[in-house]
Amino acid sequence: MANSPSSTSTQSPGTCPFSEAYLLKLKKENRLYTDIEVKEFPNTFFYNLHQLEWEYQAFVTRKLVKYFNDRMADGRILEIECESGWLSHLIASTGQCEVLGLDRTPELIAQGQRNFKHPRLQLIQGDLMGRLPKLGQFDAIVLNGSLSFFPDVGDVILKCQEFLEPGGEIHILHTPFYSQREAAPIRAKTEAHYQEINCESMIPHHFHHLKESLAPFECHYLYKPFFATGMLNRKASPYPWIRIST
Repeated sequence: MANSPSSTSTQSPGTCPFSEAYLLKLKKENRLYTDIEVKEFPNTFFYNLHQLEWEYQAFVTRKLVKYFNDRMADGRILEIECESGWLSHLIASTGQCEVLGLDRTPELIAQGQRNFKHPRLQLIQGDLMGRLPKLGQFDAIVLNGSLSFFPDVGDVILKCQEFLEPGGEIHILHTPFYSQREAAPIRAKTEAHYQEINCESMIPHHFHHLKESLAPFECHYLYKPFFATGMLNRKASPYPWIRIST
């Protein structure tokens, strides 16, 4: 892969409080998947307890893959907090883009490296907001459900822009944004959930971003959920697909 990073890791396993809390969250919520399950994503087996959420993932991510295939042939794409890298692999294996998947959690990256082999794919451990090897520049950056685990939307967007080619794009998927009125009760519900499953360590790492946090950026909604859409298609994602242009 051109402009590939010089290192596969930027920190020793077990030193990241987020990673430890996030792995516990996955375990408590029955989201730690086997290699066999990971290789099928976004498709799932009948016994998956979160099957509807994966149908939401499939609904939008397949549109995303087609978008990249149609508009960014031979481009470079970075996925932030890719977990096992199933989406990074899907993009790399169904088109001509080179894809780099980045995640803070060494166990998830190790699972991806074990299961997803492709000449246009590389998966590495690292923290977007921390110390990183030289990653090079990208035509697009994907945040698929990961923005809720960063405290400040603006900081993340500005950091991503440092890695974008001129005219590059940031794509945000599977991420809720709230009004001021909605945020407080949702935050309280999330904290109660983590307390109920004995995963209080995740509370300081889960953030509920406001819609107004996107105001400083040039946002285009490539998919915007409507009530009628959900009524007509149960698998339609309730989360928007947002493109931020630079």
